[in-house]
Parts: sequence; C-alpha cells; structure tokens
Amino acid sequence: TSCEVTDYPSPSTEDVYFILDEIKNYLSSDIQVRRGDVLAAWSGIRPLVLNPNKKDTQSIARNHIIHVSDSGLVTIG
Repeated sequence: TSCEVTDYPSPSTEDVYFILDEIKNYLSSDIQVRRGDVLAAWSGIRPLVLNPNKKDTQSIARNHIIHVSDSGLVTIG
C-alpha cells in the first residue's frame, strides 16, 4: 500500500500489535507476550522490486530479492 515517506519512519501502535499477534503463532501457548515486553521497535519503507520482464504493477515482487554481483556485493531488496 502507499504510505507517506518520512525521514524517520516509526511503527504505529497497530503495527506493534500486529507483530505481537503474529508472534503468538510461533510461541508455546503458555508464553504470553505483551506490549510492555517490547523494548524497542523500528520500521522502514520497503520498496517494491520491479521485474524488468513484466509490464504491470501487479507483477512487482512483494517478497525479498537477493542479488550477488560479480564483485561479491550482496543487495537485498
């Protein structure tokens, strides 16, 4: 989705609670993670990586792409 681009993006309260809800899927049911357990949070704006062989925005990858150049530089987008 589109978002406002800022110099210092930060996660919203909804973002933090979304992650906390997702964590529950990977932890034992007897472990209760609460908002107070979050010591730090950060966010960024992830650009969509365009496939040069595709013509429309529906074909833009929404996952990570890893490219290793001939010189060994690793780019994760």
